[in-house]
Amino acid sequence: MSLSITETPNELTKDIDIASPLEIVRILRQTDSQIYNGYLGFPGFQDSESLNAISNCIRKTHAILRAPGKKVIILAGAGTSGRLGMFTARDYNPAIKKAFGEKNLIKYLMAGTNKALIAAQEGSEDDAIHAVEELKALIGDAKHVAYIGVTCGMSAPYVAGQLNYLLNEFEGKRLKGYAGLMGFNLLSRARNVPIEQWDKTFKEVSDRTSRSPFGIILNPITGPEPVTGSTRMKSGTSTKLLLDMIFNFCIQPSQDISSDLKSFMKDFETTRTAVYDQQLPISELIKKGGETLSSKGHIYYLGKAPYGILSLVDASECPPTFGADFEDVRGFLEGGWNTLLGKGNDLSHISTIHRIGVEEFITGKLPNLTEKDIVIVLGEGAPEKVLQQKVTQGMSQLNGVWNWKKILSASKKKKATTALVALQTTHSSASGRKFAGIDVVISPIVPLPLHFREIAAKLILNAITTGAHILTGKVYQNRMVDLKISNNKLFFRTIQIISAIMKADERVARDSMLKSIYETDVLTPEILEAPISDHINKATGKTKVVPKALLLATGNFTYKKASEAIKKEPIVRHIIQKWAL
Repeated sequence: MSLSITETPNELTKDIDIASPLEIVRILRQTDSQIYNGYLGFPGFQDSESLNAISNCIRKTHAILRAPGKKVIILAGAGTSGRLGMFTARDYNPAIKKAFGEKNLIKYLMAGTNKALIAAQEGSEDDAIHAVEELKALIGDAKHVAYIGVTCGMSAPYVAGQLNYLLNEFEGKRLKGYAGLMGFNLLSRARNVPIEQWDKTFKEVSDRTSRSPFGIILNPITGPEPVTGSTRMKSGTSTKLLLDMIFNFCIQPSQDISSDLKSFMKDFETTRTAVYDQQLPISELIKKGGETLSSKGHIYYLGKAPYGILSLVDASECPPTFGADFEDVRGFLEGGWNTLLGKGNDLSHISTIHRIGVEEFITGKLPNLTEKDIVIVLGEGAPEKVLQQKVTQGMSQLNGVWNWKKILSASKKKKATTALVALQTTHSSASGRKFAGIDVVISPIVPLPLHFREIAAKLILNAITTGAHILTGKVYQNRMVDLKISNNKLFFRTIQIISAIMKADERVARDSMLKSIYETDVLTPEILEAPISDHINKATGKTKVVPKALLLATGNFTYKKASEAIKKEPIVRHIIQKWAL
């Protein structure tokens, strides 16, 4: 079976692991251009197949919004997909209420519940049965349902279970509406392996969705990710673009939706170009970010909504993607949980990483900053105006008036690197200026609608953390080699990574991974016959599983020797080049 496009190495990035910070930015600029231009001969955003599907989804969503009786629009997914579903519901519910008079019609389902907005909950993405129970509870007594399940590689059991349930309900005429599947892989390459404790594969469900009169497939092909399988990047951006398109135009669809969508994509391309016009300051932050993470320092993001929320999303993706510690990259939002989800949804008690308010940064992080750390403020408008913005929500326990300038000045006194991302819609007199106490200023000028400033912020955040982790040796060529095996998708991705890098067959790759997970040189029948969920549970909390497995796959290392080699030289490519091949 052909690899998922989202799991295929991108030919543009094969040497991104040995690129300079500036070269990394330019490579990301190239790969992100595929979102607008398309990839090879596959249908992209601006081709008729995609435009027709998006237009159909817009019209059907509008019809449900106008339907009498109880209705609900549901956005569902795991990881980045679920977080962007939350972000979209938060963004567009006010406009939907203004137009149709009903509040909170857009709801989201996140695999692992709201706790997973900050830190992935192991196994939740793989539970197709529990996913259906969550869906039923959210539908309640609604009779009209619009559902969009997002799974970038067409693989998540969480989405498959919900799609299959809804198709049964629609075909049985118990509900009215549609079941949409959003992803950036070809249906022919959807995952076709058994889903544990269920009787279907994802491909069987996706094929059923494509055939059903109640199904919609949204899958413009935007090409492989710059770091293989890191769907938080291009696929995440494409998810946001599609959701923005649907909810921008479903309130009052025009007679020529295709023309509107093409115009929308032109504004995206203007946004992308504006972001990468800032390649020098972005590359400077990538360089400093690499130094920070290599020296066990921290990257801290701070901002008001929506940019502080996007920083939370970016930070939450680093542990599963790069095997990073949860404290390596943190996001802090003015108002914390009250801003994110509203009153009554405070999850700060769960753990220290769930303490997400700016007040937490000032009281818990600021006093302990060192020259190893980076503090980055994100805001909207001219840089000098962003700096003067007061930070008030959730600050009742602090003395005095705080603004972003005061926070950055206090950080600078601790010798931390300081940076400002100011997203503008027009040139200001401050463009290009230096500001006392701020080391780096990134200030692209993007189209007026808010969603393009949000996309610009996402591109910048993704570039900083991806580039910084690349510089610390987390990537081999363009493949992640220090990811955490926390779900079914990452289990199979790991096998593919080992097989591709070491040119080993799938059995050798799988056995090497299992030896690394179980810290052994001998695989017992009990290990070999255990279900995948047992392997995932065993891998939870373990570090360097994939780098050790790569060395084991050479046949030249025992588990003990592989562990010792990784401890001496954390960049696994150096070990492989020197000893293994």
